[in-house]
Amino acid sequence: MNRGNKREFLNDSVAGLQVGDYVVCQYRDHCFFKDSNPSTQRPRVLRTVGRVHRLEPEFLTLTLETYSNPQLLGMGLVILRSDIVEISKLESKDSRKDSFLANESELGHGK
Repeated sequence: MNRGNKREFLNDSVAGLQVGDYVVCQYRDHCFFKDSNPSTQRPRVLRTVGRVHRLEPEFLTLTLETYSNPQLLGMGLVILRSDIVEISKLESKDSRKDSFLANESELGHGK
Protein backbone atom coordinates (compact mmCIF):
# COMPACT_ATOMS: atom_id res chain seq x y z
CA MET A 1 0.00 0.00 0.00
CA ASN A 2 1.46 3.32 -1.05
CA ARG A 3 0.83 5.89 1.67
CA GLY A 4 2.70 8.75 0.02
CA ASN A 5 5.11 10.63 2.21
CA LYS A 6 5.21 10.25 5.99
CA ARG A 7 3.59 13.64 6.64
CA GLU A 8 0.55 12.73 4.47
CA PHE A 9 0.19 9.40 6.30
CA LEU A 10 0.31 11.07 9.73
CA ASN A 11 -2.14 13.76 8.70
CA ASP A 12 -4.51 11.01 7.49
CA SER A 13 -4.10 9.14 10.82
CA VAL A 14 -4.75 12.24 12.90
CA ALA A 15 -7.54 13.39 10.57
CA GLY A 16 -9.67 10.40 11.64
CA LEU A 17 -9.46 11.41 15.30
CA GLN A 18 -12.00 13.47 17.20
CA VAL A 19 -11.85 15.35 20.48
CA GLY A 20 -12.64 12.84 23.22
CA ASP A 21 -11.07 9.82 21.50
CA TYR A 22 -8.64 7.71 23.51
CA VAL A 23 -5.39 7.05 21.66
CA VAL A 24 -2.02 5.34 21.88
CA CYS A 25 0.64 7.69 20.51
CA GLN A 26 4.32 7.11 19.82
CA TYR A 27 6.27 10.32 19.37
CA ARG A 28 9.83 11.60 19.19
CA ASP A 29 10.92 13.58 22.23
CA HIS A 30 13.92 15.61 23.25
CA CYS A 31 16.68 13.92 25.21
CA PHE A 32 18.57 15.50 28.08
CA PHE A 33 21.91 13.82 28.75
CA LYS A 34 24.63 14.21 31.34
CA ASP A 35 27.97 12.46 31.67
CA SER A 36 27.32 10.68 28.37
CA ASN A 37 28.92 10.67 24.96
CA PRO A 38 27.08 13.34 22.91
CA SER A 39 27.77 11.42 19.69
CA THR A 40 25.57 8.53 20.83
CA GLN A 41 22.54 10.59 21.84
CA ARG A 42 19.37 10.69 19.73
CA PRO A 43 15.80 11.83 20.30
CA ARG A 44 13.83 9.18 22.18
CA VAL A 45 10.64 7.58 20.93
CA LEU A 46 8.11 7.60 23.76
CA ARG A 47 4.69 6.00 23.98
CA THR A 48 1.69 7.42 25.80
CA VAL A 49 -2.01 6.76 26.19
CA GLY A 50 -4.33 9.73 26.49
CA ARG A 51 -7.56 11.42 25.51
CA VAL A 52 -7.62 13.87 22.61
CA HIS A 53 -8.41 17.28 24.05
CA ARG A 54 -7.48 19.54 21.14
CA LEU A 55 -6.62 19.06 17.45
CA GLU A 56 -4.70 21.79 15.64
CA PRO A 57 -2.92 21.84 12.26
CA GLU A 58 0.55 21.78 13.89
CA PHE A 59 -0.09 19.87 17.14
CA LEU A 60 -2.51 17.88 19.23
CA THR A 61 -3.16 18.00 22.96
CA LEU A 62 -3.68 14.82 24.96
CA THR A 63 -4.97 14.80 28.53
CA LEU A 64 -3.44 12.09 30.67
CA GLU A 65 -5.27 12.84 33.88
CA THR A 66 -8.33 14.87 34.79
CA TYR A 67 -10.09 15.50 38.08
CA SER A 68 -13.74 15.16 39.02
CA ASN A 69 -13.63 18.71 40.42
CA PRO A 70 -13.84 21.07 37.40
CA GLN A 71 -11.99 23.78 39.38
CA LEU A 72 -8.81 21.65 39.26
CA LEU A 73 -6.66 21.60 36.15
CA GLY A 74 -5.64 18.42 34.37
CA MET A 75 -2.33 17.06 33.17
CA GLY A 76 -1.27 16.11 29.66
CA LEU A 77 1.00 16.55 26.66
CA VAL A 78 1.15 18.83 23.66
CA ILE A 79 2.72 16.86 20.79
CA LEU A 80 3.83 18.35 17.49
CA ARG A 81 2.26 16.44 14.60
CA SER A 82 5.67 16.35 12.92
CA ASP A 83 7.01 14.35 15.91
CA ILE A 84 4.32 11.66 15.81
CA VAL A 85 5.73 8.30 14.78
CA GLU A 86 2.47 6.38 15.10
CA ILE A 87 -0.97 7.07 16.54
CA SER A 88 -3.99 4.82 16.82
CA LYS A 89 -7.42 5.12 18.35
CA LEU A 90 -8.28 2.85 21.27
CA GLU A 91 -11.59 1.07 21.00
CA SER A 92 -13.28 0.68 24.36
CA LYS A 93 -15.96 -1.79 25.37
CA ASP A 94 -17.33 1.10 27.45
CA SER A 95 -18.53 3.58 24.83
CA ARG A 96 -19.08 6.38 27.36
CA LYS A 97 -16.34 8.84 26.48
CA ASP A 98 -16.64 10.60 29.82
CA SER A 99 -15.61 7.47 31.73
CA PHE A 100 -11.83 7.07 31.68
CA LEU A 101 -11.63 4.44 34.41
CA ALA A 102 -13.47 1.15 34.60
CA ASN A 103 -16.20 0.98 37.22
CA GLU A 104 -15.52 -0.82 40.50
CA SER A 105 -17.23 -4.08 39.47
CA GLU A 106 -14.91 -4.40 36.45
CA LEU A 107 -11.93 -3.95 38.76
CA GLY A 108 -13.19 -6.62 41.16
CA HIS A 109 -14.06 -4.15 43.92
CA GLY A 110 -17.36 -3.72 45.62
CA LYS A 111 -18.30 -7.43 45.72
